[in-house]
Parts: sequence; C-alpha cells; structure tokens
Amino acid sequence: MKVFNTAFFLFFITNLVLAQNNSFNGTFLNEEIGLTLLLNGADGNYTGQFKLQEQSFAVTAQQQTDNSISGAYPYYGNQVAIQVLKAQGRYTLITEGVTIPLTFLPAQSDKGSSGAITAANLNGNLSMSAQRESLPTASKNSKEKATGTSFGDAYTGYQFNIPKEWIGKEVEGGSYLIGHNTKPGFILVMPNQYTSLSQMHQESVQGIQETGIQLMPTGEIQKYGNNGLLANYSGTIESQMVTAHAIGLISPHGNGLTILIAVRKDLYESTYLPILQSIANTVTFSKPKVSLVAEQWQNRIKGKRLLYMKTANGFSDKITIDLCSNGQFGYGSNSSGMSTGASTLTYAGQDAGQGTWIITNRGQTAMLILTYHDGEVGEYQLSNRETNGQINLNGRRYFIQNGERCH
Repeated sequence: MKVFNTAFFLFFITNLVLAQNNSFNGTFLNEEIGLTLLLNGADGNYTGQFKLQEQSFAVTAQQQTDNSISGAYPYYGNQVAIQVLKAQGRYTLITEGVTIPLTFLPAQSDKGSSGAITAANLNGNLSMSAQRESLPTASKNSKEKATGTSFGDAYTGYQFNIPKEWIGKEVEGGSYLIGHNTKPGFILVMPNQYTSLSQMHQESVQGIQETGIQLMPTGEIQKYGNNGLLANYSGTIESQMVTAHAIGLISPHGNGLTILIAVRKDLYESTYLPILQSIANTVTFSKPKVSLVAEQWQNRIKGKRLLYMKTANGFSDKITIDLCSNGQFGYGSNSSGMSTGASTLTYAGQDAGQGTWIITNRGQTAMLILTYHDGEVGEYQLSNRETNGQINLNGRRYFIQNGERCH
C-alpha cells in the first residue's frame, strides 16, 4: 500500500519527528531546467559549482540560519546572488527573482546520525539509502489487543486503542502521532480511501519513491484479517535507514485506516511488529456521521469550479477543480515562467485528472477528498476566508466559480 499521503507525511515527519540535518553538503538538482548545484563545506562556509545547462560557475555560500544559505557566483563581472531554503523537508533555490524547486542528494558523509523518537521530545533521526533486505515477517497474525487510550469518534467512522505507556495526539487531517518515552521510533495512524484489497496490494508493491522518502516492501504482502494487508518496508526517510511495518484496513463505510510503525534500523527490535498488530486488532469501523459543517460545505461548493491562481517573479501557477453535482470531479493544473537576468531560467509543467469527490470529517475539520480513477487520493482541509466567493484549501486561496465541465 502507499501507506500515506506523501506530501503530508514529509511535512509531518520533518516538523514533528525528525531532528534537523542542517548540513547543505551535497547535490541539488532540478532536472527540468538542467540545473545542478554542488556544495561542500564545514562550519557554515560552502564552496562548489553552479551548473545550468552547458554553463558552470564557481559558487561560494554561507549558512544564514539552520534552514538557509546565501551565496553568489560570478557571471561576466557580476555577482549573481543565490539563496537555498529548506522548509517542510523540501528545498528551494531563489535567484534573480525566480523560485525553483530542488531535489537534494546529501553527501555520503552526512547520512545517518543520532537520536531516537520518543513521546517526550518527538525528536530523533530516522533514515538511509533504499535497499532490499530481509525483514521479520509474522508467520501468523498476533491476536493481542492494545488496552491503552482510545481514539476516534462517530464523525471519523473509526475507533482504535494504543498500547499502555504509549502516548498519542491527534494532528492535521485526522491522523494520529504515537510515541513512547523510552522506546525509539514512532507510530502514525492515518485515514485511507482504499475500496479493495487488490487496489491496496497494487500500490504496496510499488513502494514509496518520493523526495525525502525511499521505502520498498520486503517479502510478501500478507493478508491481515478479512479486510486488511500487512507490508514490511525497508529504506530511508530523510536519508536515514529505517525498518517499517504497515497495516492497511478497509472500511465498508468509507474512511479506512493505515497504521505505520517506523524505527531507525540500528534500534529496531522484533517487538515492534506485535505492537503495530495490537493497535490494528482494536480497530472498529462505523458509518461516519455527517456533521452540519460538512453538509454546509457540500451545499456550498457542489457544482462549482474552484480556481487557484498565483503570479510572482515572472512565474505563474493555475489550478482548477470542477466539483460536479453527481460526485465526479475534474482536476487541471498548469505552471510556467521565465527569468531573463544574468542567466535565463525557464520552467513549465502541467497535470490533469478525474475521479470522484466527497466531503468528510476528520475530527472537527471538514476535508475535501478527491479520489482519482487510478487510485491516487488528494486531501484538502477546508476553511473560510473573510471575502465572499473565496475559500482555503490547505491554506491556499481558491475562488469559487460556476462549474465549466459539469453538465
């Protein structure tokens, strides 16, 4: 199973679980425009190469904060300023008024470090290079049930218990972070939108290959009860080696649950899989109650087009989401731009998709769920803005317009 929404997981782990790796030693890439930035240094001072297509320039930079460096490279007598920012586990280059997303490949010497995740500090490092290896697999599913704190309510449509001495808290999007005061590792419980075990199995064998996450399944994907699958994973999260297990459960009423436990490889013990199973064995599903808030949101945006637009520094982004009254949706996005400073930078991309949409509750939050025909799921937290005809989706401003694709 794709055990989590990747963007949310990166945000979550970067801000709540992983200790910061403040080194900028390594390679930064944007393959779409042919850009490479190589940096090496110590004590906050870096040197390297700024490569753009066929050109290469010597660059020097200094660390300004834990999450930013600033520097420059010479271009025909001029010094062209650059800045690299790290936010929510992602890297961005700003130069000549242009903002460019980057993929970061840390230098080998920076991989791996210290710190275990605990409930007391919710800190520690977790990562490594993705590689296949043997992980312990249960010959039979544990029947033990956790007897600690209970989470979930009638609006989510699920309920579960965590083990005693473990501490849990609800976080964004109806997910839950669980940790322990002395045991390393973390547990993440997340809603899913799977409708069949075959769909879940198809995604689980693909692993997770995203920026900051490299996880691959090891061994067979096992059936778990009548409505779930168990997968073992090995790989990296933010460049540290981890061992992980995940159990995905399907609900007959909509929101299922995925439960993930991940531990730094050198701190892993065989007791972690039974801990995960003890939580899964307590899960119960019910038909979610539709809150008045969710019903009001549905009436407000049903049959409408949601439009996002942003233009800055010569670049523009446009996203449209058409929410048809019959429960279908159409999604489209387009981004492009160009800078003509000391060097010319261009960037363009587009995306599209179709599927079904619903509005559901995650705790007290209304969520717009887009389920694409290929099984991918997009989740958006809904909130109001002061201006009529505008709303927020995950904090971004969208305009409400008459639908153009729904007939």
